[in-house]
Amino acid sequence: PGIKLIEVQGHTDERGNDAYNLDLSDRRAKSVKDYLIGKGIEGDRLTSQGYGETQPLDRRSNEQAWAKNRRVAFLILKRGTE
Repeated sequence: PGIKLIEVQGHTDERGNDAYNLDLSDRRAKSVKDYLIGKGIEGDRLTSQGYGETQPLDRRSNEQAWAKNRRVAFLILKRGTE
């Protein structure tokens, strides 16, 4: 209840072209957002954004790094008191 707004962030690995990865990360983030709304989270408390391959956790070019970089993360944008 104390979290008012969360950004669901989609990320991809470096493989594929930039436009495809950005679209994929947008769809990935939106899918998680829709899932959470389906589980009862109010939609106005969630926003989604794809970042493609621009924010890797691991900069290496191997299967282990790619697996880490294909992810969804949550960023708390606004807290409130209730």
